Amino acid sequence: MNYLLTIESQKLINKNIISFERAQKKLKSNYKKWEEDSLIIKTDNENFNRIINRSLLDLKLLQTDLGEGFIPIAGIPWFAVPFGRDSIITSLQTLVMNPKIARGTLRTLTRFQGKEVNEDREEEPGKIMHGIRSGELAHFNLIPHTPYYGTIDATLLFLVLAVEYFNWTGDLGFIKKILPHLCAALRWIDKYGDIDQDGYVEYYPKNKRWIINQRWKDSKDSSMHQDGSLAVPPIALVEVQGYVY
Repeated sequence: MNYLLTIESQKLINKNIISFERAQKKLKSNYKKWEEDSLIIKTDNENFNRIINRSLLDLKLLQTDLGEGFIPIAGIPWFAVPFGRDSIITSLQTLVMNPKIARGTLRTLTRFQGKEVNEDREEEPGKIMHGIRSGELAHFNLIPHTPYYGTIDATLLFLVLAVEYFNWTGDLGFIKKILPHLCAALRWIDKYGDIDQDGYVEYYPKNKRWIINQRWKDSKDSSMHQDGSLAVPPIALVEVQGYVY
């Protein structure tokens, strides 16, 4: 835990906000509050207990706040930013530990939900972002991650997370607040997700400078036929149809 506190303390010190000692004190308080808010699992196996405790602390470290509550980041160091798919799946898998993660993720994703058709950023009304960055490349529009929407499954998983959050918490008031965003996501499925209106949700990249395969495995050679030849978009993935269902 001291290692984690040192990392987060340095963030505050680099901004010349507070001293190292005050940063450590503040972060210890934050971690204590985090543990109090989370489900604590204890068993008669000390090794298992250490794994759970270590994971809980790592989960706290791998979060950021863009003004709407905590949302998990994809991973350190290159992907230390919110990613629609990754943040949603992490939130789904940690509902039993702390449903506030899911709430913060849903709020953040509704804030950046697509509002217009923008082919450079692959944005469409109702679509949930793939990822967002705030560094120099994004600032000067050298990358489209401001945010970037090149993902086929984040919008569908967003709906799944909203339902599961309600199933675990019964927080109907929050669901009512984000209901317009849920309806917009459903409209996206019918209008933009199903390009050729054949009943399947598929992807066909508009900006071919970036992600060609807009799936969980998004490398350029991750979708191929049985004979090894690369699949050519539009591509309807089986897991995506499962999410829709």
